[in-house]
Amino acid sequence: MDSYIKSTLTSLFLLQYALTGGLGAAINITITSPSNLMTGSNINLTIEGNVSDALVTWTVNETTIITFFNTTKITSKNYEGRVDASLNDQLVITNAMKTDSGQYKVSVNKFDASSGTGSSSFQLKVYDPVQNVTVVLLPQINVSENTPEVNLSCKAATGGETFTWLKNGAPLPANYSYTLLDGNRTLQIKSPNITYNGNYTCIVSNPVSSSNNTIELIVKQIVRSVTVELSPPTVYENTPDVSLFCKAATGGETFTWLKNGAPLPANYSYTLLDGNRTLQIKSPNITYNGNYTCIVSNPVSSSNNTIELIVYPVPVTSLSAGAIAGIVVGSVCGGILLIAFIILIVCCVKRRKGKKEKQPVKKSPTKKNPGGPNHKDVLRTVSGNTLSPDDPAFFTVNNIMYRNSSLSMGSYNMDQQVNRRDVPGTVWNTLESNRASTPNSRISSNLKPKSATQV
Repeated sequence: MDSYIKSTLTSLFLLQYALTGGLGAAINITITSPSNLMTGSNINLTIEGNVSDALVTWTVNETTIITFFNTTKITSKNYEGRVDASLNDQLVITNAMKTDSGQYKVSVNKFDASSGTGSSSFQLKVYDPVQNVTVVLLPQINVSENTPEVNLSCKAATGGETFTWLKNGAPLPANYSYTLLDGNRTLQIKSPNITYNGNYTCIVSNPVSSSNNTIELIVKQIVRSVTVELSPPTVYENTPDVSLFCKAATGGETFTWLKNGAPLPANYSYTLLDGNRTLQIKSPNITYNGNYTCIVSNPVSSSNNTIELIVYPVPVTSLSAGAIAGIVVGSVCGGILLIAFIILIVCCVKRRKGKKEKQPVKKSPTKKNPGGPNHKDVLRTVSGNTLSPDDPAFFTVNNIMYRNSSLSMGSYNMDQQVNRRDVPGTVWNTLESNRASTPNSRISSNLKPKSATQV
């Protein structure tokens, strides 16, 4: 306090003491004002109590701001132009600064008939507004499931007093993986995985203002189990188009295709669909044969798989589905007709065979069977001697009746030679050796031939 203020206050105090004959009774003084203010606003301190005709002194942190008595006002040099004391019971400080924070005190000394003294104190704090809140990821890397830990750091350019964290708009869940450090300015997450993905908001506040900012945390998965599928599985040159589908069990973000290890050639027949997950080839031919590789990647990992595409020439016997169906139906009908035809032929053959069995069988003359009647067919003789066919003797047949029909026979000469069957047109004469011992085995050599007559 400069010497001028000191001398003035001393003079006023001595004047009060002389007029009142000493210190008066105590005066009840109260200061009313918000306890927290923002920089740039006005500090308005009001005294509750009668301060007319009194010496009033305002101080902050024991530094005098202003002293006034009725219309006489003395302002400290540091507050000139900022203090408004037009009313004795009010102090206004414009454009408050953080340095204006502190303990404010007002002292009152009255010089009227109710002389007395009084004082009151008031704590005031001035805050900067919260501005420019930022949240950064430390270290600034692509976080994967293999990252041991990640830190989210929050700060404000001005006004930062209290720091509060939210995940997706809600308070952080109780989880041992979350740790708050540095007065809650830093949120540490240990062993992150995809369940920690989300929007993390840092709220910075003080008693007079607040602000916030948000950062998105994305924990990347490792790319695993890449597969490539072909549709249709078999491709011919007349196939309209073929599609190669690529997918990954986890971590798939970017899909890139290679043919035989090189980027796909510029060709209108190649079309990439579904975020490059599908490679479509229109009107494929053998020039498109080769190994197609799908590379699946993200910022932290990559993997791939390969499939071989073979475009086959159109088969010569290739038929449409309708033609194949027609062939099948025709084959079945043809088979049925063939079976019916075979059955018909078998029936006809059996019928013809039955008719033939009812007719006599004419045997051609052979050495063993030189024509003529079989001895089993002889039933009887007529107009001649009747002989048994089994009788081992030469015999003459005139008229022979066959079982099946009547035959007109010519003349038969019985040869006397034994075991002769080679005389055509005659009934054979047989002399079997096993019958030589029978009584009738000797036949007279003077047998005369007989002539057969028609029956």
